[in-house]
Amino acid sequence: MREEDLPWIEQGPWAWLFLSGVVMAGIAMGVYFSNSGPAPGDSLVSPSYQPKVLENTDTDS
Repeated sequence: MREEDLPWIEQGPWAWLFLSGVVMAGIAMGVYFSNSGPAPGDSLVSPSYQPKVLENTDTDS
């Protein structure tokens, strides 16, 4: 069978592109999940809102 007679999906490097994308996504997820999060034994403190204190700087009174 000639290349011109193949379906469009088989004419290009689509299978290799898809496979390499899956492999790269797996590598990226592996790197992300292995390097994120607190170290073992660290204490976790939940964030809290601390509003800023505004000072009155009006000196025209």
